[in-house]
Amino acid sequence: MLNAAANIGYEALSDSYYLSNPVTSYKPDAIRYTEYALEPALGARTAYVHTHGSVSKGAESFSGHDYKGGDIGFSKLNKINAYMASPSRRLYKFNFSAFTKAQSSDSRDFVSEVWK
Repeated sequence: MLNAAANIGYEALSDSYYLSNPVTSYKPDAIRYTEYALEPALGARTAYVHTHGSVSKGAESFSGHDYKGGDIGFSKLNKINAYMASPSRRLYKFNFSAFTKAQSSDSRDFVSEVWK
């Protein structure tokens, strides 16, 4: 499975969420944030969603729990929530909003499974 990503925007006038065009790296094991970070979504960007395409170490969790890079670092840098679809067909959410209220806690405490 290839990695893909998209930004999620919220448009207040219609009270609706929109996805940007999806972007893929055409690689099974990586996608750089620079490949989709600026892809426009209608409204204000509130989150992003991406896949972990290959079954490898760490594919079932967000990367960057040290806040300096990876999935969590990108969420922190842009002050947005993050969603990740894993190779086992699970969807996870990193709740940046809750994290900012309790920054002394480990970022793993703010990851939940959204859908199985």
